[in-house]
Amino acid sequence: GFFAIIALFLSRFLFLSNSKDFFDSSVYLWRLKIPEMIKVLTSGHPPFHPMYVGLSSLFYKFGVTAYEGVTAGIIPSALFGSLGVVFMYLLAKNLFGRRIAYLSATIFALLPFVYSGHIGILVDPTMHGFYFASLYVFALSCKERGAKGLYLAALSGILLGGAALTHTSIAFWVSAYVGIWLL
Repeated sequence: GFFAIIALFLSRFLFLSNSKDFFDSSVYLWRLKIPEMIKVLTSGHPPFHPMYVGLSSLFYKFGVTAYEGVTAGIIPSALFGSLGVVFMYLLAKNLFGRRIAYLSATIFALLPFVYSGHIGILVDPTMHGFYFASLYVFALSCKERGAKGLYLAALSGILLGGAALTHTSIAFWVSAYVGIWLL
């Protein structure tokens, strides 16, 4: 388990791309270099992806400027994408057991779109990180009663808000919460 997680993070961070492969990459790079954070979050075209661009801009402002800022744009994808795989594993383990969880997380992590998104400038892996963390915490909240259950449900909502601030397409995935609640 622990070595699989280390391998997951290493496979992402050791092979970060230095190119602007995806269609909005140049816009994200332009935005993360804007000095005023409010303009970083609100410039560009809808959907604005404020969580992703804001995180990228913070890395850039803290000195991650390699490849004209490309690395600052990729770190949120690699970090939150990898965390998304970890939370997907934890969610599946909570619902279906260790074997299914390991198989699901491995297949997901190795899908070409997922892997290339984790090492490139793409908003979706950051959204996946927040989304799977939110689903996992929601699953935990369904098993708890009282204040702890409410706290976990609120935390799940905050994480879902992070996913929504990353990419509005998360609205199409909300039905998964009903499925988990029914399990």
